[in-house]
Amino acid sequence: MTVGRWELRVTGRVQGVGYRDRVRRAAEGLRLAGAVWNVADGSVRVEVQGSEEFLSRFEQEILGPRGASDAREVRRVRALPIVADPGPFEVRR
Repeated sequence: MTVGRWELRVTGRVQGVGYRDRVRRAAEGLRLAGAVWNVADGSVRVEVQGSEEFLSRFEQEILGPRGASDAREVRRVRALPIVADPGPFEVRR
């Protein structure tokens, strides 16, 4: 199992719609570590770590439709690999 850590920038209507909680639930469901927080430019930043397979599934979960209106508002997810740093997943304010 290959472990990776990604930084994702999510743009679109992703603040004030419960999006960070959706990201947290997706990460916890896949047993990924990391954090999610709002950025002043209106985007959401995610740092997430786990198996490469689960990271790919995570990216699809935070993008794909699940009946939530916020899913249709995500315009772009940009994923970049970053240095691994273990720890629990958290929502930052």
